[in-house]
Amino acid sequence: VEQRIWILRNNIMKTKKFIMGMVGIALLYACEPLEDGHWTLNSTIELEWQEEGKTFPEGVKDVSLNYYPQDELNNPHTFTMTTNRMAVDVPTDKYNILALQENNFMGKTNRFDYMTIELPTHINEQAERIISENPQKMIWAGKLKGVELDFEQRTWHTITMEKVLKKLNFVVRIADTDELKEKCTVDIAGMVTKLKLHNNEFDEESEAVQIFDLIKHGRFLNTDRYLTEYRGSVYCLGAVGRNILHFTYTDARQEKRLAKYDVSQYFMDWNTTEITVAIYINADNDEVFLEGWEQGDVSDIIFNSITIIQ
Repeated sequence: VEQRIWILRNNIMKTKKFIMGMVGIALLYACEPLEDGHWTLNSTIELEWQEEGKTFPEGVKDVSLNYYPQDELNNPHTFTMTTNRMAVDVPTDKYNILALQENNFMGKTNRFDYMTIELPTHINEQAERIISENPQKMIWAGKLKGVELDFEQRTWHTITMEKVLKKLNFVVRIADTDELKEKCTVDIAGMVTKLKLHNNEFDEESEAVQIFDLIKHGRFLNTDRYLTEYRGSVYCLGAVGRNILHFTYTDARQEKRLAKYDVSQYFMDWNTTEITVAIYINADNDEVFLEGWEQGDVSDIIFNSITIIQ
């Protein structure tokens, strides 16, 4: 009898150890993912950057990842990406997905179709709408439309991140009897202040004047005259037409001069992300030439002189 009791106790102990072992394994697998590190997360997003590949461009620290239910009845599910790939859990639904670099110009809306990039403006003394703040760096965005996601099924999607802004560069060389000391100013009318992200369309009623300065970049002595060079850039959303360029500078006699030119036709065909405009000014005879308007591989274009107004 004692032997049977001993055998029974021994079997009970073995059974307890087996059960505890199975519980331990279950707990272990409940805490640790199986094979794939994202097996519990149903949507994986990877970013592909235009012209940059799969690395974050310089200056980009994080990206807002937004899942908008297509019925638009619910708020978007929003996450922050700090690397090129992220897996998240979202409920079963059909989504429009927007990945947008964090910036100061995002429209505040919970609807995908209304999400915008909008530059702030104010009205000046001449009753003109002026852009109050220019972006200081590029803004990136990418989107996917009509993505069906199931909470019980893992999916993987790639979003191509594209440049939202355009970069406008100016190079100005001014020939005068002395080296110029003051900065130059460029302002261009008819610039876009509001861009719809879901279809990349401009709000043409949002046009304003965009103003930025050119800083002296170099000086050269050319026979009996000085050639002062100025350079400057501005990020913009684009142009909607009626683009009048005003260029203001102070000559060697400390007289402020203004050159005007209608550049609408050149903005009309602007289909690159960056463009450079070159201007040459001969202050002795008040001649101003737009030497070049580069668009990709298109050759420079020579323009007629521009009247200078004192």
